[in-house]
Amino acid sequence: MLKKFAIAFFAASTALLLSGCHSAAWYQNRAVERARAYLLEHSRDLTQAQIDFVRFNDPILLKAPIYSGAEAGGMTVGLGSELNQICVAWQIPDMPELVMVYGTSNSQMEYWYPERLIRKNFITHKQEFMTAVNNARNYAMSNLVKTLTPLQLNQIRFTAPTLYLTNFPASADPQGTLTPEESAKIEKSRQTALQVSLVWKKEPGKVVLFCGYFAPGFNGWNVNFAGEIPEDELTKHTVKKLRSPADIQKPATAEEKALFPAAAKQKEVR
Repeated sequence: MLKKFAIAFFAASTALLLSGCHSAAWYQNRAVERARAYLLEHSRDLTQAQIDFVRFNDPILLKAPIYSGAEAGGMTVGLGSELNQICVAWQIPDMPELVMVYGTSNSQMEYWYPERLIRKNFITHKQEFMTAVNNARNYAMSNLVKTLTPLQLNQIRFTAPTLYLTNFPASADPQGTLTPEESAKIEKSRQTALQVSLVWKKEPGKVVLFCGYFAPGFNGWNVNFAGEIPEDELTKHTVKKLRSPADIQKPATAEEKALFPAAAKQKEVR
């Protein structure tokens, strides 16, 4: 009798143990099936072709952490794991929006259940000026560490600059490494370029300036020269203020694109 009980207890324990040892792929597939059923139940406007697309195509998984740690709001998500918001999404044909089923769970989607349906049209705006900002920041950390104060460097790293259209005299070969032919080619390209200076101001009467050139379409900005200069010198060479720090990430306007020399417009038309 005792032997039979031991065998039964072992079998039951083994079954329980195995039932809790699923792989990450198993949990993910289960969550996807829950999302698929939820989407089809709550999207009655889909055509039959769109329904079939959801049924027979794999989704995109969009994940972002909510909380890292052993517990989140009283919910245990697993030791050493984190609570995530995870959207199971389909880009359904003939639909402009991405259709997403939202839920929360640990990274393995072990506890994932659908909570709501979201349709969102992701519009990516071109951020032409951020290329210049990032190039200026990289230049500062590579070349101006010994020249600028830690306060100035941190300001450049963590705050946005003011942008000016300027007319500083600039060298085609500031490093002195180009041949005369290469320098002449750069000088020719500047006939259709736009000199834009990125400026950070902290100390009274002084600014940290990074001067460079944009090609038509706001491409190709790199530092021509940089450093701390008197604010009066900036004023003397300012043609126009282009952007305040709050506007850096907005796409270029038609008025800003029209600032390129007339030769650039003729070249684009051809």
